Amino acid sequence: MKYSELIEKKSHGTPDFPIEYYYTDKSHPRYVMQAHWHKEFEIIRVKSGSFTLFLNNVKYELSAGDAVFVEGGCLKCGYPDDCVYECLVFDTAMLKRQRMTESEKNLFDNPSSSYSFKNLIDRSDKKALEVIDGIFSAMRECKEAYEVSVVSLLYSLFFELYTSGYITKKHATPPDKTLTSVMTLLEWIENNLSEQITLAGLAAASGLSEKYICRIFKLYTSKTVMEYVNERRIEKACLEIADKSITEVAFGCGFNDLSYFCKLFKRYKGISPRAYRERTKNRAVQ
Repeated sequence: MKYSELIEKKSHGTPDFPIEYYYTDKSHPRYVMQAHWHKEFEIIRVKSGSFTLFLNNVKYELSAGDAVFVEGGCLKCGYPDDCVYECLVFDTAMLKRQRMTESEKNLFDNPSSSYSFKNLIDRSDKKALEVIDGIFSAMRECKEAYEVSVVSLLYSLFFELYTSGYITKKHATPPDKTLTSVMTLLEWIENNLSEQITLAGLAAASGLSEKYICRIFKLYTSKTVMEYVNERRIEKACLEIADKSITEVAFGCGFNDLSYFCKLFKRYKGISPRAYRERTKNRAVQ
C-alpha cells in the first residue's frame, strides 16, 4: 500500500465555488464524525449540546458557541452528545487571485505546508467569531450574490487569525509516521468498503503487523478496526437506502448476511433499515 495524497473522494461545492455548508443533527446520516481528512479547510461550530473532537489525536471538548478552524490534511473525528453542529468545508484555492503578493501566495497556495494552525478559537476573540457567524449565515441564507460576501469574509477570517497568532509560519519538522500509517489504513478501508475486510488483509496490504495496526488505529480513532468498518458501512447504507432495495444496499456496503446487516443497522441507528428508509422518504417529501 503506497502513501498518496490521501484526499477524500468527495467534492465540496462546485468547481466555481468550492465551498459547502453542512448542518448536522441526530437525523443526519453522518451525525457521528468518522475519522477522515480532506485537502480542504474546515470550520466547525457547535450550536447546542457537546462535541468531543479529535484533530490529529489532540482532544477538544466543545460546547455551544465553540468554533474550530481546521487545516487541510488534518485527520479528524468527532463524537456529538445531544448536539447540533455545523461545518463549512472550503478550498483555499478559491481565494487565490491571478496576481498575488508573496504573502498571499504562501497563505492561499498550499497553507498547510507553510503554516501551523491553532485550531480552537478563543471565545474572547469576538471579531473572528463574528466573521465566522457571518460566513455561516451567508451560506445558510444564500441571498443574491452571497458568494461575494462569503469570499470577502473568508479573506477577513484569514487576516484575523493570522494577526491574532492562530496562523504561524511552520518550522521544518519530520512527518508523523504513525499518523501517516493511520491515514493510509483509512484510505484503504474507504476504497474497499464493499469488499471483505479483515485485520489480516489490512496487514498484508499495508506491510504492518496486525498488533501494530490494532494499537495505532485505536489510538487515533478510539475504535477497533472492525468497529470503524461497520460504522462506515452503516453510514454508507444510510446515504443509499432511499433509492435501492435493502438487500442491494446491504451487499453493496460489504455485508454478505442480510439479517446481520439489519441487526447491526438497528444497533447503530435505533430503527430498522426499512423504517429508516421510510423516514428518509417522508422527510424528502416535506
